[in-house]
Order: sequence, then structure tokens, then C-alpha cells
Amino acid sequence: MMRSALLAFARRVHYIEDRATVVERAVEEIRRVTGAAWAAAYTPVDEGCMTRAALDGDVPFEVPEEVDQDDAALIELRAERRVIDGPSESVLVGALVLPFVVAGRLTGLLALGPAPERYTEAEREILGSVAGAVGLAFEVLAVRALRREITYWRGRAELAQCELDVVRGVLRDPEGMRVAADLI
Repeated sequence: MMRSALLAFARRVHYIEDRATVVERAVEEIRRVTGAAWAAAYTPVDEGCMTRAALDGDVPFEVPEEVDQDDAALIELRAERRVIDGPSESVLVGALVLPFVVAGRLTGLLALGPAPERYTEAEREILGSVAGAVGLAFEVLAVRALRREITYWRGRAELAQCELDVVRGVLRDPEGMRVAADLI
């Protein structure tokens, strides 16, 4: 059940159109399928730390709002780029930590609280694949946003070019402009 449900989610996640929804659904689906007590997703902010972006389940008070960029879990995730157990020196101690990695870059993480049974190596691998799909979904959404922005600026450039052509025409033939103004 775990394998098929998570792989189905990994296939669908790329069709979600909003980054916040991607994070929320990932947290909900992974917690539901694994039976973990809680799940929390963290994504980067400008200050270099990761901030909690989504939360689901019976979250204990000690689950942090932020994970510092030099937290032991983040250092290990950047170095290993695989599912890890939260190190004892980390604010995520005791959690199973899944990295969102794209092109070798850590783009976020998902921390899972205790589950009814210990995860097998195969389950950890599946969870890592799902986390990778979430990271890739972030990249897909970023590319879509860039395409929209390029289209917007391309339109603005075409409009500016038309305006520039009008100005050049006026500068070449100032008399023509007076005639055009009289017609209006």
C-alpha cells in the first residue's frame, strides 16, 4: 500500500499549480500513508534558514518553526542528499528527514515524526524518491513562473518598440505629426 500510494502521489505532484499546495499535499499524503504521528515541511527563506511551510498531525511543542542553515540535519542533508535520521545535535532529532533535492541543490525538507513501525530500507528509498519528486515540482513551478514573466516582458518590449517607432517617425517628419494632430 505504501509504495503504490506514494508513487501515485509522486506522479501527480507535478500537476499541482501552486507551491504552497505542493508542500501541504506532500505533508498530508506522506503522513497519511506512513502513519507518522506528525509531518512538517521546511522551505528556504532569504536569511539562509528553512522555515516551516506546512504541518500535519499531532505535532509536539518542540517541533521548530525554523531550521538554521548550519543545523546538523541540514549539513548532513547537503552532504549526503538522502533520507536521514535527525542527528542528536539537530533541532530535528528523532525525526526521519527527507530532502527535497534538485540538480544537487537542497530546496527544502520534510521531517516525519514517529511511525507505528520502523521504516525499512525500501520504504526509506521510496520516501526519498517522493521527496525528490516534490523538489522537482518546485523547479517546474519556478520554470512556469519564469515563462509567464518572459511572456509579460516580451509583450512590454514589443509595445515599447511600437512606441519607439512612432517617436522615430515624428523625429523624421515633424510636419507629418502636425497634420496627424489636426486630424484627431
